[in-house]
Amino acid sequence: MKTASSGPTCVVGASALLPARPRSPASHQTPEPMIEIVNVTDLAGTGFKSGATVKLRNSGQSDIAATSVSVVSATKITCTLNLNGKTPGQWDVVVTNSDGLRGSLNGGFTIRQTANVTHDVALTAFSASPTSVSRRQTVTFSYTVKNNGNVTETNLTFRLTYNGQPLGQPKTIASLAAGQQTSGTINIKVPRKQKTGDYLITGTVSTVPGETDTANNSQTVKVTVK
Repeated sequence: MKTASSGPTCVVGASALLPARPRSPASHQTPEPMIEIVNVTDLAGTGFKSGATVKLRNSGQSDIAATSVSVVSATKITCTLNLNGKTPGQWDVVVTNSDGLRGSLNGGFTIRQTANVTHDVALTAFSASPTSVSRRQTVTFSYTVKNNGNVTETNLTFRLTYNGQPLGQPKTIASLAAGQQTSGTINIKVPRKQKTGDYLITGTVSTVPGETDTANNSQTVKVTVK
């Protein structure tokens, strides 16, 4: 690193982690703009003087000029940076004293961006066997639940309902990693006094906070009691 004679020297930079913009639930909707204001409290070096300015520079990008710059001491500066719309990566830190002398730290500030977080669990398969039964016969309902998101989901519940009322005991899925799926069964014995006819049985996996698609959480099968 080269600095002007008797000018400031930056020896410690900083970093900022920008959260990803939320995904819009519908393709025609546009997310609200995000203003990312970062307070820097760990810019260290030597030779800092009152009235110094701070900038971030990156080849091919517009400079980012810090505001609220405070020279705490000759070795510490605090400031505020508006990183809205700025390119992730390493930026050079440039400190210029009021006398025009300047020091820089190549790659001293890193802007990192987190990945978009997607929450989506789905009931990908649901069936009954047999689909035509007599009283006192057992029907086996088979299901497969998949995590279509990119984060692990926990404490999921799969349940059966008829006309909105619970049927049998629900199954708990303690944890399901991103991209993984799990299968299971629930056995239901038809009561001896059950009326004959067609019954629409719905299988549903519970939704998770922030779920992007709840339409794929349920499926329905028809079981005929004869």
